[in-house]
Amino acid sequence: MHIKLFEIEHWERETFKNIEKEHQVNYIIQSLDTENASSCNQSEIISNFIYSKPDHNTPALLCALADDKLNAAGRTGGS
Repeated sequence: MHIKLFEIEHWERETFKNIEKEHQVNYIIQSLDTENASSCNQSEIISNFIYSKPDHNTPALLCALADDKLNAAGRTGGS
């Protein structure tokens, strides 16, 4: 499965190491927006940080992500 995680800090990657053997995981420092959504066309799971601000062009963003199977907000912990 192809997974893209947006707004992931380097220290958060350790959380996902156990799934890297079976799945292709991409870590993106930037937040998900209409400009980089096109890079998700092969992704089945897309996750962005729980406190992300939605792109000002939300309908276009959702259209760009129409083929993904799961889009979830995530948080790995920390203070």
